[in-house]
Amino acid sequence: MLLNSSPERSRLLHAHLPYSHLPEKVRSSSPPGCKLVHVARNPKDTYEDLCRNPEEQVRKLASFLGRETSSMDVEKVLWRSSLNRLKELEIPNSILFRTGTVGDWKNYLTPDMAQRIDSLTRVKLQGTGLSFDDE
Repeated sequence: MLLNSSPERSRLLHAHLPYSHLPEKVRSSSPPGCKLVHVARNPKDTYEDLCRNPEEQVRKLASFLGRETSSMDVEKVLWRSSLNRLKELEIPNSILFRTGTVGDWKNYLTPDMAQRIDSLTRVKLQGTGLSFDDE
């Protein structure tokens, strides 16, 4: 979350809270320039758009936040968030990192399990404008 759009007063916060649990002041965008970024991933898999074209996604995010980015900035963001780097960190539950390969869910889920997840996801996302590729 970018709490203030002026560069000298910008603050970036992150949370794993559902939107409904955010403070009302943030949800109503009371703070001038408050912007919310929701990163959604396919529940069966990884962040597909980020895997397909990570540079473009970082630039789109920077543009949304009103930030100019250099190639060096983009490279730094990609390095800091790379699966290889994250796997090297001493993080509790790092078993949560699999291969980071789109479609890897097929090695873990049966077709029936995948279909049940797809059905539940369609219901939960109905009316949000979000959808996921069934890869």
